[in-house]
Amino acid sequence: MDLPMDHLAELPAAALEQRLAARLGTLRTEFALGERRLMALEEEGRALRDTMLRIAGAIEVLQAELGPPRPPE
Repeated sequence: MDLPMDHLAELPAAALEQRLAARLGTLRTEFALGERRLMALEEEGRALRDTMLRIAGAIEVLQAELGPPRPPE
């Protein structure tokens, strides 16, 4: 449980240092998790872009094979 900042001044120095060190450790862990998640999302985005480029290429090939669209009858 985090204490509001105005209560930190009331803590003994050792307790304050311990709470701050614990919070620092928590923040570093959260930051590392965020970095890993961001890297995974960026890789997922790259893979999705590659897939979409392949699909777009296939669409172009099929459209070229079919020729111009025919007007509805």
